[in-house]
Amino acid sequence: MFNVRHLLPLAALAAVLSYAVPSSAETIIDEWAKVQVPSPPELKSSEDQRDSSSA
Repeated sequence: MFNVRHLLPLAALAAVLSYAVPSSAETIIDEWAKVQVPSPPELKSSEDQRDSSSA
């Protein structure tokens, strides 16, 4: 037989989960233009790296 005591934990869980969902969820498409990309690394010639490794 279905009892009200079984329904109360489910109602409490539903209330907690409803507050956990953000109200204004943005997708990655919405945030794509806001991404700050780091600058590219400085390129060095292989000659410079060979000279510094032998010193």
